[in-house]
Amino acid sequence: MYGLTTEDWNVVASTIKEDFKQAVGFVRNFLESAPPTPAHFNSDAPAPAETPTPAATPASPEITPEELTGKTRTEIQDLAKEKGLLPKGDANSPDHPRKWSDPVTNKERLRLDRGHVDPKTGKPYNNPNAAGDHVHGYDKNGKPIEVNGDKHIPTTGSK
Repeated sequence: MYGLTTEDWNVVASTIKEDFKQAVGFVRNFLESAPPTPAHFNSDAPAPAETPTPAATPASPEITPEELTGKTRTEIQDLAKEKGLLPKGDANSPDHPRKWSDPVTNKERLRLDRGHVDPKTGKPYNNPNAAGDHVHGYDKNGKPIEVNGDKHIPTTGSK
């Protein structure tokens, strides 16, 4: 092919192989050395002022029981926004948003509920916190946040 003998092709392949080994060695040494300077590139461009630091890994926001206690539904919605939580659910629902997930773990972090009713009896549950409007909060691992041993944290007002 192209007028080259098998021996010629073997020489070409050997040369490419050696050049590749040298290039890999150069790249390895380059990566293990100090940050690149303009001299590395044979350029007259000035060196960067400082080496950029890698972006911080995003952290799940902290939510405390105190942040949920005695709040209106609107204040809970504002808190979710401040914490960078992601709204979930049907955007056409009149209560939307009422559920939020963690931007890092995607686990549920906040949920606003209206009073629960026992489906068997049609009556409110015996727990007054569950029977009225309330919020559920969860830590970054999905564990319920409790106030006075109850995961149903009452909200105040109607909005």
